Amino acid sequence: MFFWVPFGWIVHMKQLQNHSLTLTKSGIEIRKGWIFKARQNIPLDKLTDISIHEGPLLGMCNIVKIVFETAGGIPLHLNGLKKPVALQFRDIVMKQRDEEHFQISRHQSTGGQETQSNGVLVEIRDILQQINTNLSKRE
Repeated sequence: MFFWVPFGWIVHMKQLQNHSLTLTKSGIEIRKGWIFKARQNIPLDKLTDISIHEGPLLGMCNIVKIVFETAGGIPLHLNGLKKPVALQFRDIVMKQRDEEHFQISRHQSTGGQETQSNGVLVEIRDILQQINTNLSKRE
């Protein structure tokens, strides 16, 4: 047991040092692991929720577990984040996701209005051409 405590401490510290979260323009890049490395990208449009879990032992160390939930996917867990950092990261990611969603929906609604406006303008043009033709026939 005397050997296991320092060895376990070193291994866990190495694992935590190799955890990283990176917010990119299109998603979240998650890297974890020291010996067995894993890298995963979560697109922001597939992200449904970020939850933060805190237990009694984690609370004493002021760290939390953050869980990324995606549409149709298995939740991704990441342990060892400091609580204030995790809360701030969650807020920034959700804000960026909502802004991206708002821009996409605004672009789609504007595109539909432009198509509708173009159709009305074409119809007005055709009516004016008919009026012009009718007036030229009368003269």
